[in-house]
Amino acid sequence: MPILMNLVILLFIWLIIRRPDKIKFTFDIDESEREKIYHITQLALVIIAIFVTIMMTPLAFSDVVYK
Repeated sequence: MPILMNLVILLFIWLIIRRPDKIKFTFDIDESEREKIYHITQLALVIIAIFVTIMMTPLAFSDVVYK
């Protein structure tokens, strides 16, 4: 179950990373800053994806290691 949950979360993050223009930001974005904001958003999502994977790995292998 933790592996499937990890895959679902990573798939959702990947879809957002591919299309950052679909995100509804709470502030106005100027055309000159659009690429910079999208890049920063993608970088933050990549870091979140790595963090989620690191946190889910012990859960995925807890049954194997701690039995």
